[in-house]
Amino acid sequence: MAIHNEIIVIGAGAAGLMAAIAAPGAIVLEKMPRPARKMMITGKGRCNFTNVKPWQEFNTHIHPKANVIRSAFYALPPEKVIEMLEQAGLPCVVERGERAFPESHKASDVVDTLVDLANKAGSRIICNCGVTSIEKSNEGFVLGTTKGVRYSCNKLIITCGGLSYPTTGSTGDGLRFARAMGHNVTRLYPSLTALVPKGYKNTEAVLEDAVFADEDLVPPSAKHIHRNYPFGPVGKQYYGRSMKNVGLDLIVDGEIVQSEFGDIDFTDGGLEGPIGYKVSRRAVKALENGSKVAVQINFKKDERPLKFDIAGYVGYERAVVTAGGVSTDDIIPKSMESRLVPGLYFAGEVLDIDADTGGYNLQLAFCTGYLAGTHANK
Repeated sequence: MAIHNEIIVIGAGAAGLMAAIAAPGAIVLEKMPRPARKMMITGKGRCNFTNVKPWQEFNTHIHPKANVIRSAFYALPPEKVIEMLEQAGLPCVVERGERAFPESHKASDVVDTLVDLANKAGSRIICNCGVTSIEKSNEGFVLGTTKGVRYSCNKLIITCGGLSYPTTGSTGDGLRFARAMGHNVTRLYPSLTALVPKGYKNTEAVLEDAVFADEDLVPPSAKHIHRNYPFGPVGKQYYGRSMKNVGLDLIVDGEIVQSEFGDIDFTDGGLEGPIGYKVSRRAVKALENGSKVAVQINFKKDERPLKFDIAGYVGYERAVVTAGGVSTDDIIPKSMESRLVPGLYFAGEVLDIDADTGGYNLQLAFCTGYLAGTHANK
């Protein structure tokens, strides 16, 4: 016998909480002890939760296909997210780059507000309850859980993220469920991650207790250089440095393919910071495709540029987002419903949609979760 509810949401992250707000009375099953663990570390704990640029500018920061998110964006635009939070008693501020934060600069305040809104909508969040299986029945779906309790529903919304930051609960569960139900999962890459120059890490060291992505979703890669590797000579020389207002050229097979201007940080992982992140998506794909990748840092004055060959990248253990996911060709953009399985919806990072740093990714999670919840509730 299964506990039945009209709508069940798998995953109480940003997309799942917004789906629960838009679909009053939903049950949200969350594998972690508390909701939205990944949101708690967003923006170094300050939670840059959206970006108020208009669609014509916002969409230039979305990859690989922006148009599939257009309906979701207009269903819950950034201004409406801010209005929703402020009406719930959380003051917000917009800072440089049109980035929105809670006035308190505490991510926990955003999470608590969203949880409160979901509860007030009559939705119920059940933590420490991971979903282990999904069976499609004539009436809907039957879910097995780690608690041994079975749940059934007519509408199911999968919002359990990708592979990035697996310690927060994002371990690819939704991708496996999607694939098992016949959906295409596109090739997966870590995005918004550290690029590792040659000599930055001692990759010959032995790592203990390192977290790697599951091989059934992501084949092992020699280009994945775990953040826990000790520093090599280049890392010892540059670790801790920050460079402001510099140019960064991404060079693939000898040609400049992307140029950015801004700030760079040399961290315990490698080359990060705003413009390091901006080029990381393209760099990781190029590395995985067998291309030679380098970056050049250019200074304002007549200083010689720095030339770094890139050996690899930090993987999902500290990548901000997952590039790739459930193919948007399998999704109806106006509702987030599956084209293959009626009554099944996807939202958030589980989809093959990601964006640059700056509040864009959380906005994508919010608006796709809201659209999925709205249509599932009809």
